Amino acid sequence: MKRIKRALAPALALGLVAGTAPVTHAQSKGAVPVRIDFRALTEEGAQVSDLKAEDISLKVNGKPRQIKSLSLFRTTSDFALPSSQLPAPYATNAVGMNGRVIHILIDDDSIAPGREGQIREAVRLITSEMAPGDRIGVLTSQGQISMRPGADPTKVRLAVDGLAGRASASETEGDAQCRTTRVLAALGTMLAMTGGAPTTIVVFAGGLTPPSQKIIDMTRRAAPTAATAAAAANDACPVRPEDFENLGILAGTAHADLYLFHVVEGMVTRSTSQDAGFESLAGVTGAEFVRLVASPQGPVSRMLRETGAYYVATFEPEPGERNGQTLRVDLRSTRDKIKLRSRPAVEIPKDIARAAASPKDMLRVAGEHHDLPLRATAYTSRSPGSEEVKVLALFEGTEATASLSSASVGLFDEKNTLKKQWTAQAADLAKRPVMAALTAPPGTYRMRVAAVDASGRAGTTDYEVKAEVPRADPLKLSALVLGTQANGSF
Repeated sequence: MKRIKRALAPALALGLVAGTAPVTHAQSKGAVPVRIDFRALTEEGAQVSDLKAEDISLKVNGKPRQIKSLSLFRTTSDFALPSSQLPAPYATNAVGMNGRVIHILIDDDSIAPGREGQIREAVRLITSEMAPGDRIGVLTSQGQISMRPGADPTKVRLAVDGLAGRASASETEGDAQCRTTRVLAALGTMLAMTGGAPTTIVVFAGGLTPPSQKIIDMTRRAAPTAATAAAAANDACPVRPEDFENLGILAGTAHADLYLFHVVEGMVTRSTSQDAGFESLAGVTGAEFVRLVASPQGPVSRMLRETGAYYVATFEPEPGERNGQTLRVDLRSTRDKIKLRSRPAVEIPKDIARAAASPKDMLRVAGEHHDLPLRATAYTSRSPGSEEVKVLALFEGTEATASLSSASVGLFDEKNTLKKQWTAQAADLAKRPVMAALTAPPGTYRMRVAAVDASGRAGTTDYEVKAEVPRADPLKLSALVLGTQANGSF
């Protein structure tokens, strides 16, 4: 495994909290501290699990900052608590409670037919390590496979097992440029979707076109030739330096660990230029760069080991810093031979941004909100007189004192189209948990709950719903809801 620059921030929305370090200092009343997630590794890539706040030096924009709290979240089954063998029966956006999140991007247009073996083996290795509560998704560069991170690793493995490489033996320079722009766009979307949830993004490709500057000589005019026609074709999908730089900026603040797996023998004719382009992407994003020349077992095992746990440190911004700007971060360990892997920058949101958040708007954007911890679940039942299925959504803030001021619920189909929406009224929010009823045609949906509390904190969480009423002739069965009734609430 070759390391290029500094790797990105901790990633993996990882679940099963195995331990939380004590809060080292009291936080200011009413202030929402800024979170920085990071990983602590030895020189061999092993996790360090005993860091204390005094073992860490934090500078933000060049100024030393006091760490207000430090928490450790472990995510692999080896670290899970004995009592936490099953996933929680609800979705939550609480950091460290969602299970591991891994999103795989495969540039199948750079893999020749018959050369998919290393990718299939790597995905089998990854899915075999999935624990209850983990989520994994996969996307190919042109969307032949498009699966949002979910809790069914078998479905992902089978989809990749059936993947066939699509690389052409006669790929032109212009074809390679267009392929590269598609990969960059897909990667940018993945980075943007991480929101506040740490995620591991894994990219498999045979190579990418490096960026180049376009120079136009306005002093010369000539009749079109074969060479100029080819150059014009290459201009259809220019790969510009700013495309790479913008991805680097996005990666700098994303909650993501990025691993680039170069399938060295993926293309029929290997191109040193394509090799350099893929390595350049690793350089600007701070990704871990891996050349796959044999079995992927070693690199995949190291990736899973490195992303098996992460820390969350908090600090309070200085007056005037809550202005939405991005500030550089320098995070180091004062202990020998321990490397901290963190994002190179952190965005400090405006206070007014939280107060102005709209649940309806939060339904429609890919980013996630974690300031307000939420949990949500859903149940299905018959909708009398209709072929549609009733979906009963239950949600609440995880904090006992959380008071919701507004909330919305949306159902998205498998094409990520918003099909149904519900908006809470004041009377709905007075109950705990809040109940929302929607009807939809039978199918699988992503239910998103978005809410804002009285202090302006915003939260979103997603839950997969199978809207169906199972047949048990002569009956049709709804879901079974278990709970207790107390103080007028369920």
